[in-house]
Amino acid sequence: MSIFYVGGYGEESLHVCEGQEVIDILPVKNASYLCFSKDRSRLYAVSETENGGVAAFAVEDDGGLAYINDGLTGGDHPCHLSISPNGKLLYVANYSSGSTTIFTLESATGGIGECITVVDHQGFGAPSNTVPERQLRSHAHYVQSFGDHILVCDLGLDAVLKLGVKGALIDKNDLPPGFGPRHLVLRPGKKTPIYVLGELESAVMPLGGMPVSLGVPKGTTISAAIRVSPDSRYLLASNRIGSADGSISVLMLRENGAIAEGSEKVFSSGGRCPRDFVFDPTGSKVYVANQDSNRVDILNWNDGDLDHSGLSFEVTNPTCVLF
Repeated sequence: MSIFYVGGYGEESLHVCEGQEVIDILPVKNASYLCFSKDRSRLYAVSETENGGVAAFAVEDDGGLAYINDGLTGGDHPCHLSISPNGKLLYVANYSSGSTTIFTLESATGGIGECITVVDHQGFGAPSNTVPERQLRSHAHYVQSFGDHILVCDLGLDAVLKLGVKGALIDKNDLPPGFGPRHLVLRPGKKTPIYVLGELESAVMPLGGMPVSLGVPKGTTISAAIRVSPDSRYLLASNRIGSADGSISVLMLRENGAIAEGSEKVFSSGGRCPRDFVFDPTGSKVYVANQDSNRVDILNWNDGDLDHSGLSFEVTNPTCVLF
């Protein structure tokens, strides 16, 4: 049975899991997002705090984690991170300070190396302010490397920023006012658009295209995570709905990458505030981090449909699942 990892909020929030059981907890504060090195021999976790940090761990043969080192991001409340394709750089999005941090990684250990730069987004244009309580300033929410550049979702600027690998601004993709870009995803192995999730609009759009509704009420819902199904035929997004149980929207993708109009279906996430979800290695189950239910729920996936498997396990404030 596969070992997997769940990050969350709390003083000890990095969980090593197997089946429906937490088998170890590591003392990382607010490990709200996790990622692997390319060869999966190292795991990296943010520490989403004021004066935020990031920590590196070696993945042992039995799936356990051994602490390597950590570092400060030079920004507040880091919420996402990713590794460059060559495995030499670590990128971190700092939400509250609206910045992107770039670290080297130590070649021998895979640990956190030098902080090359902290890219302040304040010079990349005025904040959107369309949704004043969320867009009064820049808010970096996601960072992903694409080889010779990185893309950063900035919720406060209503923009996806294209930066060079060392942080220089190459381009700025302005999105509809109030869209609130949170995460993005690319359909693996396909020459298709990049899909951007709008947290505030509760919609998804191909980068450069038009928003498509997720089929949930705008204004009462804020969306969180976006994934492509293992067969690349569906786009999935999670929706957080106040104190009620959340949902996962499923939209069909056409062969050319277009989102099929009117294809959206909405399924229960199994709990409140589905912050993240991921397909398991078999592609037949979806593990959902229902943050406010303090639980990871396991859903069955069947060609565009979701239903609860009846399986779940307790994790305090889970926010990220990584296989």
